[in-house]
Order: sequence, then structure tokens, then C-alpha cells
Amino acid sequence: MATSVSINRLFFSLVTAYMALLVAGLLGFRWYVSYPNEIAGVLREQQQAIDSLNAAITLSQQQLATQTRDYATWDDTWFYVQDRNNTYIESNFVGDTFDSLNLIGAMIIDIDAHNIISWHYDRELNNLTLDTLDTDTEISLARSKQMLTKDVAVYDVALLNKQPALVSVSAITRSDGTRADKGWLFFWRPIDQSFLDNLSRITRLEIHPLSHAQRNLQNIVNPLTKIKESHQLCMHDRLGRPEVCMDIRFPNYHPPEFMGVSTWIMLGILAVVPSLFFWLIMHLLIAPIRKATLFLESSVRTRSIRNLEVPEDGLQIREIRRLLTAYNQLASTVLEQKSALQQLTRTDALTGIANRRAFDHALERAWFRMNRYQQSMALMLIDIDHFKRFNDSAGHPAGDEVLRQVAEVLANMARRTDEVAARFGGEEFALIVYAHSTLEVESLRRNLHEAIANLAIRHPDSPTSEWITVSAGIAWIRNSGEWLNKTNQEDWLAYTDMALYKGKANGRNNSVLTVFDQQHPLEPEATRQNVT
Repeated sequence: MATSVSINRLFFSLVTAYMALLVAGLLGFRWYVSYPNEIAGVLREQQQAIDSLNAAITLSQQQLATQTRDYATWDDTWFYVQDRNNTYIESNFVGDTFDSLNLIGAMIIDIDAHNIISWHYDRELNNLTLDTLDTDTEISLARSKQMLTKDVAVYDVALLNKQPALVSVSAITRSDGTRADKGWLFFWRPIDQSFLDNLSRITRLEIHPLSHAQRNLQNIVNPLTKIKESHQLCMHDRLGRPEVCMDIRFPNYHPPEFMGVSTWIMLGILAVVPSLFFWLIMHLLIAPIRKATLFLESSVRTRSIRNLEVPEDGLQIREIRRLLTAYNQLASTVLEQKSALQQLTRTDALTGIANRRAFDHALERAWFRMNRYQQSMALMLIDIDHFKRFNDSAGHPAGDEVLRQVAEVLANMARRTDEVAARFGGEEFALIVYAHSTLEVESLRRNLHEAIANLAIRHPDSPTSEWITVSAGIAWIRNSGEWLNKTNQEDWLAYTDMALYKGKANGRNNSVLTVFDQQHPLEPEATRQNVT
């Protein structure tokens, strides 16, 4: 027996459970989804900023490499290494050169990697000296020599007399590349506060140099693993050793809070909304449900809504149960209507092609299209000759099979968009097809009779032929136009039926063509198809 419960009590229990689950769900979602996503978002932003910084550094290195390659492939540089002519040095490696290229050092070595000449430039004192290298520079140079290549200018980071710098090296060759390498040219560009300030302007980061490289600091090219207000990162040389370290701070850094103001507001809303919802349900829902139930019961009496079943056991709410009962009664009415509509289907059940209802709709649409656009279409009515005699002699199952095969032939003749093959009634069929020329209409007539003949269905009692044959009437609209407004599709169909009648009167197994235009009626022209 079904158990009823008050909707008031049920809703109070559901709302209480809903509130508890919602709060737990919010906290769980915050802990496992949204809060980690916010952390990941901040980390992604910081990583993008570091990537931009790396891109700016790489661009500076590439610019330095381009300048190095330009000097290294200069014929004067090549001849200097070969002849050691000091005029080249005195003319090209002066203080202004180092200022314009923003360099603090340069060096030329021979093909055996022996130092030919090196310079150190003090930018503050504007002092250029032929310089020997200190121990740190020698170590950095030894590492840099591992970059030597004949193909491209290579860049790295290194120390030059204890000052961090970008270093680039390029092979010294003739500008036309026809002579062998003579050695290598090194350029150093300082990584000083001015360089870091320029990076800060580009990336909008606060960048400060650290006093010395620390081996335990992360490489600047490696991905960040956690969010921080500042990251201490190092630029490593090609051997993976830290050469330049920086303290990188992110302005306006605001780490996500697990229980921020927005979370507390959401919890407050989750506490208030269900209570308000419960009050609204009590005052606004039950009365409409009762009113709707009365309405549905009235609809059942007028048989305007379909029927559905109602469970007879389990927990039931009285008001909802009454509503469902009324709805179930309405369901039966709708099912009856659905059954009636199924009888109006547009497909002929026997042949599988369009039925008369679908044909009427297609004829109306074709007429509408020809009124709007200039088109050429043919309407055909096809009748199976002496079909009643075939049914009487061969039986109705055989007659049904003939109908199906003829329908298949006609369906194959109406394959283009908007073309239709339909069963018109009994043994009569209809075609609406495009026909743009007399040749196309004649081909349509010929193909029809040939296809029926190819079925090779013997007719045991036909005075026309020993095989199944058809007669057809065709009304061809050669060119549609405004003149169609003076007639209608019923006239078109009647004209086609007149052509079919003349074809049958002419001895059957033939088709009669009539042109349906503004000069009609024209005398239909019969063509007998000698199909045996």
C-alpha cells in the first residue's frame, strides 16, 4: 500500500540535507578544484613573466651574436689575423666602438685558440686597455672556447674580470666565404644594472642582481614549481654552471586565499538561499500544484491530454500523487492521438515510396517553386496496364510484388533534390521530375518503358502484352513564369490525367506527352512503345 507524506515535512528534510551537502560540496570543490586552479593560474602568470624575461635575454644575446658575426666576417678582420696590421686595430677597436656596441671586452684568437689580442673597456672611465685576463675570465674563456664552431655565431654567459656579461663568439672568415677560417672573435656585453633595468621595463618585473652566483639556485630557463613573491634565479652557461644570479620580484603579488571574502560570502548565500527557497515552496508551490491538478483533471474530462501510468507503491506525496494521477489519465488521450497521426504518415506502407498525402504536398511545393523561379518540370501519372486482371489471375501477393518493383523503378527515376516518386492510388503512380529539354522528356519516357520491360514480369491475362506494361501521361511545363498565376496545380494534375487517359485509350503500353503552358490546351501527343 502506498505511503503518503506531507510535502511540508518532506521539503524541510530535503532542504536541510541540501544545505549540508552544498556546504560540504563547496568546501570540497574549493579544496580540490578551485583553490588549486587559482594557485596554478598565478604560477602560470609568473611563468609567463619569466618566459618573457628569458625571451628578452635571448634577444639581447642574438643581437650580440649578429654584431660579432658582422665583425668576424669582415675582410679587414681576416687580413688582420693573417698580417697582424695594427692599423686595423687602431682604426676599428677604439672607445667609441665599444660604446656604440655596448661592449666591455673583445678578443681575437687564432685558429689554434691562442690569444692574439684582447681588450677591456671601462665604460665609466671611458678607458680602453689591452688587457690580460684574470683567473675567473680565463676559466670562463676556457668554457667559451668549447662553443667554437665554423657555422654560426654562438652566445653564452660568462665573467669578464669578475663582471658578469653576455659573450658571443664567431669564426673569422672572408666575407665571401672563399678562404679558410683564421680564428675566432669574442665580444662581451655587460650584464649590469642598466641591462637589468631595461629588462625590468620590458617585463614589468623588479630585477636586482645578487652579489655572487649560488650553485643551489634554480636555472632561469627551468619551469617554476611554486608561487612566491620573489624568485632567485640564475643564468647558467652552456656547461650548466651559474654565472649571473638575480632576485626577481613580482609587483602586485596577491596569493590566493583558501577562505577569502568571496568564499565566506558564498557560504552565507548557501545558508540563506535554501531557507528562502523553503519558505517560497511552502507559500507559492503547493497552491499552484493544487490548481494545476484541478486543471489536469478537467483536461482529462475533455480528452485533450494523453495518459501515463502512476506507481502504486513507495513513498508518495499526496499533492504530487494527485497531479500524477491526472497526468496519467491525460496520457491515454495523447496516445490515442498519436495512433491516429501514425495513420497519416507520408510513406506508402506497401511500396516504401511517398503516399498520396506526401504527393499532394510535393505537388504544392513544386508549384510554389515554379511560381518563384523559372524552372522546367514534368508531372507524370503512370498506370499499370490490366492490373486487376493480373491480380485475378496471379493472386494479390504477386500483385503486391509488382507494385513494389514498379515503385522501385520510379524511385530510381526521381533521385534529384525535390523530385518525388509516389503511389497515387491503387495501381497508379506519380512522378514529379525536372525536365529541361525535349530530349530529356523523351529520355524520361523511353527510360520508363525500358525499365518496366527489364523487370520481365509475365502477365498471364493481358490483351496488350504477355509482360507487365504501363501507360503514362506527361504534362510538361517547359518554362514557368507569371502565367502560372492564372492557373494552379490542380489544372496541371488534371492535364496530366487527361494525357494518361488518352494513352490508355490509344491501346495502352504507351506514354502521351502534353505541353502545359500559357497557350494550352495543346493536343497531347501519343507515343506507342513497342515493348514485348
